[in-house]
Amino acid sequence: MTRLRKELQTGKNLIYGLKRTFIETGEAIIQTTIILVAGFGLLIFSQFGVTHFTGLLIAASLIFALLADLFLLPILLLPMKKKWDEKFQKRIAKAPNLPK
Repeated sequence: MTRLRKELQTGKNLIYGLKRTFIETGEAIIQTTIILVAGFGLLIFSQFGVTHFTGLLIAASLIFALLADLFLLPILLLPMKKKWDEKFQKRIAKAPNLPK
């Protein structure tokens, strides 16, 4: 969200901002999730039930969070496009030196 906000503050539209955010931060999010899932995934091999299920649930939660970040969040932000475009047009009217 921070990267998207920075893209929008530079005068980009929402679709372009989402694309740039996905390209630039998506790889880092995926790598971090893989590392964390691998770490907590090791707990799945435990013979102790509580530890086993803790590793399983944390790994599943991380994978679901990754999918939500990469696919669900952009879909939820698309209806905001009209509002952000209106806000951008107001900024252009106030400061004509912004990129169009």
